[in-house]
Amino acid sequence: MPNLFEKASIITTPTAYENGKLNSVKPKGGENLLLQSNQFDTTWGLLSLNTPTNGFTGYDGSSDAWKLTTTGSSFSRINQSFNLSGIYTASVYAKKAEWDYVGLFIHGVSKGVVISLIDGTVQNPIINYPEFYADAEDVGNGWYRISIAHTLSGSGEYRIYPCETNVYNGNSTPNEGIYIQDAQLERGSEANTYIETTTTAIKNADFDFTRGSSATRVNEKGLIQDVQILSDELIQNGNFEEEGSELVTNGSFDDASDWVKGGGWSISNGKANCDGTQTATTNFSQLNVINDQSKTYKVEFTLSNYVSGSVKSKISNDAQGVNRTANGTYVSYLSGMTNNKLNFTASSDFIGSIDNVSVKEVGQNWSFGSGWSMEDGKAIASNVPNLQRLQQGLGTSVVGKKYKYSLNITNVSGFYSVYIFGVYVLATSNTEGVIEGEVIATSTNGAFFIAGASASGLVSATIDNVSLIEITDDTDLPRINYTNFDYENGEVVPYSGEGSLLLEPQSTNKITYSEDFSQSSWFTSGVTLESGQISPRGDTSAFKLSFAGANDYIQDDMVGLDISKEYTISFYAKVDSGTTTIDTGNINAGSYEVLTVTDEWQRFQVTQTPSATTRYPRPIQSNGSDTIYLWGCQFEEKSYATSYIPTEGSIKTRLQDICNNAGSSDLINSTEGVLYAEISALANDLTNRAITISDKTSNNRIFITYYAQSNGLFSQIISNGVIQATLIAQLPSIKNSTKVLVKYKQNDFALWVNGFEVSSDEIGVTPIGLDDLSFDRGTGTLNFYGNVKCVAVFKEALSDEELQCLSS
Repeated sequence: MPNLFEKASIITTPTAYENGKLNSVKPKGGENLLLQSNQFDTTWGLLSLNTPTNGFTGYDGSSDAWKLTTTGSSFSRINQSFNLSGIYTASVYAKKAEWDYVGLFIHGVSKGVVISLIDGTVQNPIINYPEFYADAEDVGNGWYRISIAHTLSGSGEYRIYPCETNVYNGNSTPNEGIYIQDAQLERGSEANTYIETTTTAIKNADFDFTRGSSATRVNEKGLIQDVQILSDELIQNGNFEEEGSELVTNGSFDDASDWVKGGGWSISNGKANCDGTQTATTNFSQLNVINDQSKTYKVEFTLSNYVSGSVKSKISNDAQGVNRTANGTYVSYLSGMTNNKLNFTASSDFIGSIDNVSVKEVGQNWSFGSGWSMEDGKAIASNVPNLQRLQQGLGTSVVGKKYKYSLNITNVSGFYSVYIFGVYVLATSNTEGVIEGEVIATSTNGAFFIAGASASGLVSATIDNVSLIEITDDTDLPRINYTNFDYENGEVVPYSGEGSLLLEPQSTNKITYSEDFSQSSWFTSGVTLESGQISPRGDTSAFKLSFAGANDYIQDDMVGLDISKEYTISFYAKVDSGTTTIDTGNINAGSYEVLTVTDEWQRFQVTQTPSATTRYPRPIQSNGSDTIYLWGCQFEEKSYATSYIPTEGSIKTRLQDICNNAGSSDLINSTEGVLYAEISALANDLTNRAITISDKTSNNRIFITYYAQSNGLFSQIISNGVIQATLIAQLPSIKNSTKVLVKYKQNDFALWVNGFEVSSDEIGVTPIGLDDLSFDRGTGTLNFYGNVKCVAVFKEALSDEELQCLSS
């Protein structure tokens, strides 16, 4: 059977996201929520403007641009209404005519800017600056793409102001103005490729996503991390393996041209040969091989037919390779030359041949201070004096931005420093190995360098695999969480896990120091603490706990508990080898569960109802004189453990994930179709959690939901406020990944689970006006919390054979 997902109109899998948006993989493409986006004399409202005229040359070379001219009154504008919530970007192309400024404004949240059409600079806010950014991209021929991004919350207006001065309300001259073209309003925090609209807005199937707080996930390498957006690599040639084009002409000696032959040298049989008839040192050379004496070059050649003497490559006397005295292929890295000529200098008794001569620039993008050089695809420090640098300039950095750095440094003798954007991340260090961490820029000096840091001595070292990536910790980033990893020797095998979209409710970690067990909030009995251990985050924030004997423990005091509620303590633990058992609990006084700890980091959790409003939960109470590694403790008012919430001195709350508002009437068929989901629940907690296609009301909708029945799942079809079908399934465990489909068609409704039809109804009509896909009940309630591997919508009712295949 062909790939059935080719029939789907919407497919969302855990693959791509941005701040405020979960991207669907089908359909692909952008969106524009404005009508008549380049027909400004139609749907658009005008205030103190003449009717817009078109036929002017646009930014794209077409005759499709428009001119806005005013009647001479202040606040003149063109506008279009909307009713939207979430992060949105407004954009338009603009060019000066008689006037030099344009204003772009979002009414309803009162955010906008006036921008110069002479140089693209932001002039003044229109009431207030946008929340995220205001930008003017120069697209050529005097045109700029103006864009602003902000969070919308209901009804408002998209407005364009032609501005005579650099304020939006200062117009006085009639019949003058600016040119505009291609207006757009779209979800997300950046302006994407323009999408033309006519009488209908074009909406993609991306979901709006909000959380409003940071959150962690397990990444594809099996490490716990804050969900982040990572930039492309900022360091160029960080592995020092980039090579330039070939600079030698006729290095294979196909003929005798291009070379200057000293005594004893000749060219024959595809080689340069020295026969020993020279009476002194002799050179074989090519002029003007290099054109920049400040660079580093890789010089390579093959020595054959060797009989006696020595030969070496050099580019001036200041940049020489070593003497070669045997057959073989040799490489030298030369720098600091004072002329541009390549020489092969042979001793007076040299007899042999050279071939395959090559010179290429290496070390691109780097500047090498005194003592720094290149060798074998690495940067080499050889007796580098204090403050002499291996450096790369990265333009102007932005104060306050966060970056992740990494480099591999070996063979260290002496001390060195590492500087990134105003911060010495290592000041005087002789550490070897992979050095990595995060840094926040404190300077606009966009430099990255490694320098000698031995005031009274020299440093030698080998540098490789230098990396620098910008990190964006936005609070509305969806999480792709990985589980089911393979393990080797107690370690996670990177990239062996399975990814799912993780959607969770709000939760608070009541432990104030979730990683630092040396703080006074933690009480220990018979326990020795040792910090600096490798953690599940990949850093050294874990602790090693040595227990003197049985019933020794570590605990944190919890006050203000509700004795009618369940609480869960969770943590990560491991041992060096083998296994051991621990007792965990004491939320209910004296009540513990016995857990088995192995040599793999595992997250353990125990749920209990407190026996008093003040209790002393213990992640570990020992059963002997064990040594156990501990990290990431959490205590929350939940019947299960949610994703890890790190704390550093106070309690911390992760807000709920909200993912909704995907699709359109073009993508969802009200007459017939299929709603598909591959999902699992976080817990069998008897709460309602839904995925729905609807008209954004409770009157017309089709949903799949976990509900207040242990391991129960059901689907309901509602048309015009009347329930048409209720389809119920009992699952072995809703925490297992399950493929669920609901088929809808007049008098033909069915629920399929994991390859089997489990419920059906042959009487009923379908909903009306379906145009929205959301992870809730269609009205913003009963949010879906769980793991999502896929959700899809089909615009036709598939056959039983197709439904079985798709859900198997």
